Amino acid sequence: MTAVADAPRARLDRAKTANDHVAVGVMVVVASILAFGLYWAQLVAVWHSGTFFDTDDALRMVQVRGLLAGQHWYDLTVYGLDPPAGIYMHWSRTVDVPIALMIKVFGLFADQATAEKLARLGLPFLCLLGLFSGVAWLADTLFGRVARVPAIAATLLNGAAIVQFQPGRIDHHAPQIVTLVFLVGAAILALDLPKARYAVLTGILIAVSFSISLENLPFIACLLGMLVAVWVWHGAAMDRMLRCLCAGLAAGLIPMFAATVAPDRWFSPVCDAFGAAHLGAGLIFAGGCAVLVMASARMPSRGLRLVGASVVALIALGFVATAYPTCLHDPFAMVDPLVRELWLSQVSESKPLLALAHATPMTTLLYIVPPTLGLAGIAIALIFGRGVAALRMILLVALIAIGIAMTFWQIRVLNSVMPLAVCGALPLAVALHARATRQGRELLAGLALGLVFPFTAMAWAIALPDDSAPAARAGTDTCLAAAAFDGLRDLPPGSVVAPVDAGSFLLVHTGLTAFAGPYHRDNDGNRFMFDAFLAAPDAAYRLLAARDATYLMTCPSLGQTKSLAARAPNSLAAALEAGRIPPWLEPVMVKNTPYTVYRIRHDKN
Repeated sequence: MTAVADAPRARLDRAKTANDHVAVGVMVVVASILAFGLYWAQLVAVWHSGTFFDTDDALRMVQVRGLLAGQHWYDLTVYGLDPPAGIYMHWSRTVDVPIALMIKVFGLFADQATAEKLARLGLPFLCLLGLFSGVAWLADTLFGRVARVPAIAATLLNGAAIVQFQPGRIDHHAPQIVTLVFLVGAAILALDLPKARYAVLTGILIAVSFSISLENLPFIACLLGMLVAVWVWHGAAMDRMLRCLCAGLAAGLIPMFAATVAPDRWFSPVCDAFGAAHLGAGLIFAGGCAVLVMASARMPSRGLRLVGASVVALIALGFVATAYPTCLHDPFAMVDPLVRELWLSQVSESKPLLALAHATPMTTLLYIVPPTLGLAGIAIALIFGRGVAALRMILLVALIAIGIAMTFWQIRVLNSVMPLAVCGALPLAVALHARATRQGRELLAGLALGLVFPFTAMAWAIALPDDSAPAARAGTDTCLAAAAFDGLRDLPPGSVVAPVDAGSFLLVHTGLTAFAGPYHRDNDGNRFMFDAFLAAPDAAYRLLAARDATYLMTCPSLGQTKSLAARAPNSLAAALEAGRIPPWLEPVMVKNTPYTVYRIRHDKN
């Protein structure tokens, strides 16, 4: 009789669960549409004029076009940058694939330009769906189903969480953020012994993240360390979790390495992209942890397990230090000192938190307060946590803390940490919701979920005065808007010496090549451009003639020529700013562009 009576109840529970999933799915779609709507102006600009808002998005499209035109899968050279040899980029094909596939699919019923626009809108929207789905899954795992909707809402209201997902954004940042959310979700789920198999997914997603870029490396290192620490503390109870993690790493790292790294570069000393250093360290970690699991019965004490884990870590670190020692230093160490001073140090997203705080303290608070409150919220909830719930929150606290600490190196890390920090807004809201529900106060229960609002950037944007300087975005800057390159498309092919930020846009909008571009691997092209502008006119001519440069271009709103002129009063840049045009520069009249264009005459000094 009990089984018969329970059958309708089970069916009702399944129906309720299905309805919950549908409701959350609808919320995910609505949130994604609203997030896109926040950037409506950008969406319109992409659709109507093909505008690129970021140099990386522009170069990503150049790379995808090369792939579609027949460039070899393993050949990541951008031949239009620093000609004639080009620059072998530190990016991979992992992000190129979905973009290329969408262009091919949309190309079945649209022209090439329209297909590219649709792909540039499609990828960030798909990533938004992934972001909100991942955050909902994470919230559900931590605090139950009721936490999913407020988690989605809090993510939507945190600008740093969605800024990398705006229309036209096709660089690797959004896919990496989504990957991070899901690998963290899988890891915290794996801490529950019956669900330890999810550690396999964690390992595979770590490999996928490496194949995209090394952006998540600090989070991954912290996560792996914390999972091993859990095994050290709990011993044999966590053997299956650690075994599954090792299996996932081994199953993911080798195929992703083989799929994205050219065989002739397998042993190259690469530190700014997935390379032998990362593969070797990852496999040593996986193999070492597998040995620890097999020897778990012989290590009954935490002290012995700690020694074993430390030996594995030291071997992995020793491999990198011995075989690839440069990977333990600044990833931008290879950047030429002059290029670092004149370009890299000026990139806003690469600046440390304290530099931003000095310039715009209120804006800095807007960025840093929400994740800090999120960290505090999880830390307080940890005090009341028990068992697996406590382990999950310890893991999350460590990841959020490492993310906030990394902002003192580069502020852009906040984009990655924000979806994790959102979870800190949930404990109080969920607890008060549950209490009000038990008391039958449904309205109060609903309002309790609104307590996530103070944890969002939107709340602090309302509360704090705005001290941010109006900054021109790449796509709206007069010199970088798509329309700025209309007239340049008609120029005969040639190589261009122009300010750094113009490089990617010249490649994506015209048939010209460019020496300089905003990439740390373009040391040669960037140094050549700076040397030419900083040299006296006669010396500049000799430099330009030696590289057979075709054109020299300047544009007022980029400001780089002006700053170089101020740095070197007797330079070519200063002469151009003062209107003293050397005889070897022939002005070219080009309509529909803010650029001043000169043809370099190689027959005249």
